[in-house]
Amino acid sequence: MSKPISFVRGFRIPKEKDIDEALGRDASFSHKFTTSFNSLPIPTNELDWLANYKEKGQTYDQFLDDCPFLDDGNPLQKYIYLTLIDNDDRLSLLNINHLIDYTQRFFQMEVKLLPLFTNIIWNEKKRTWICKLFCCSFVYLR
Repeated sequence: MSKPISFVRGFRIPKEKDIDEALGRDASFSHKFTTSFNSLPIPTNELDWLANYKEKGQTYDQFLDDCPFLDDGNPLQKYIYLTLIDNDDRLSLLNINHLIDYTQRFFQMEVKLLPLFTNIIWNEKKRTWICKLFCCSFVYLR
């Protein structure tokens, strides 16, 4: 029988108070959002990160300051483009404005909504989506 895997010695699971303090008093986080964090799962593999490394954690502001992917000076990271694919009844379940708001907050980048893509065909041989938008054809890799 193998021994159970646990967090690295000294690591403690953040409590709700810890999460609140890490997020700070940013009014953009709703109560529903701040209470949506699930507790950390216990490591299931000896190679899991928290089975090997004691993380002290960081605040949301520290993350924004330290994250190299959010560097404002990188012109390739100016926008995130979202689009809806095809037009069916499932789209009525989606609140696109909430999705745009969430995406902007999560990635801290401006989101641009592209027109609805219709007439989509899956090419099994090439494993790509082919979409005809207006008079032009676009190919999207899956």
